[in-house]
Amino acid sequence: MPRLLRRIASSFTRNSETNQLETPIFDTPLADQTMEELETLRKEILAAYKETIDQKEMAKQNYHPAAAKAAHYQARSLRLKLNLVERELHQRLSLIAKVVKKAKSFYL
Repeated sequence: MPRLLRRIASSFTRNSETNQLETPIFDTPLADQTMEELETLRKEILAAYKETIDQKEMAKQNYHPAAAKAAHYQARSLRLKLNLVERELHQRLSLIAKVVKKAKSFYL
């Protein structure tokens, strides 16, 4: 097997329930990360997303359709990751808000 294919295949894991290959999106699960780590991750992904969108627009202007298409798919992947991080942040913030509200009503 060529080295590139071996490297790609090694990044996938097999799901025992569906017997299909899955690739991990993040090195550590989002649930195991702190709020600060999630916020930092969100900022990093957002910066990479904006940079990729700029690359896509530049490739379009310079008439490089293959580069524009590659940048489009990379930006789409980054946007999906960003959505996952923002969803996790929103869930945690709403949970924190509920706890604070309950604590305020208890003490007031």
